[in-house]
Amino acid sequence: MVVYIGFKEIFMKRVLVFDFDGVLVNSNRLKQRAFFNLFSSDTKTAPIIKKILHEAPVNWTRFEILKEIFVKLGCAFYSIQKLVDEYELKYRTAVRDEILAQGTISGVCELLEERQRNGRRLYINSATPCLALAELVVGLDIRKYFERIYGKPPTKAENLADIMRRENATANDCAFIGDGKEDRSSAEAFGVFFVGIGNEWNGWTNAEQFPVVKNVFEAIARIEREEA
Repeated sequence: MVVYIGFKEIFMKRVLVFDFDGVLVNSNRLKQRAFFNLFSSDTKTAPIIKKILHEAPVNWTRFEILKEIFVKLGCAFYSIQKLVDEYELKYRTAVRDEILAQGTISGVCELLEERQRNGRRLYINSATPCLALAELVVGLDIRKYFERIYGKPPTKAENLADIMRRENATANDCAFIGDGKEDRSSAEAFGVFFVGIGNEWNGWTNAEQFPVVKNVFEAIARIEREEA
């Protein structure tokens, strides 16, 4: 179990690891909606997509989800990989355009800039595929804040282990800020301090065994209150 400490102390950890979706950008809902939009001309597909998104393992990326959609639609086996590649590009483009149009969540750039200025080592550890993640981080003009950007593959736990090796960091040197079960389990696997971003997807409340805020902006406010 990760022991609770104050927000100021958490964000003063030498190594700060951020999830991307739902933490730096408000993208969880739009990414789900994008799957439906890809097949909007076929009304029979919506229930299939809804079921797949509900039942998909937490470690599935858009590639596995698209493959499962085409399997459930009864597409010929030999055509599925080509369809996945074609629709992944459409999906990536649509998601990228919408995320870049809305920008980062309020307070994110201020927090990243301030933490970097104070010598913190910042990383992104995301389930977004590496190529798509790189495009987004550059397009949002936040690449400059991070030592390295980690997407999938590999897993978030493997990424966190690599970050700790690169930084020669102990668990007490690090904090992970995320909104998903995989974020939490990865942090707990290494004894790293975890801050949860509560939302409709995870249902986290202040009753959790780790500190929870609604967004990064609230985390900043908590830090400022502790400094007062």
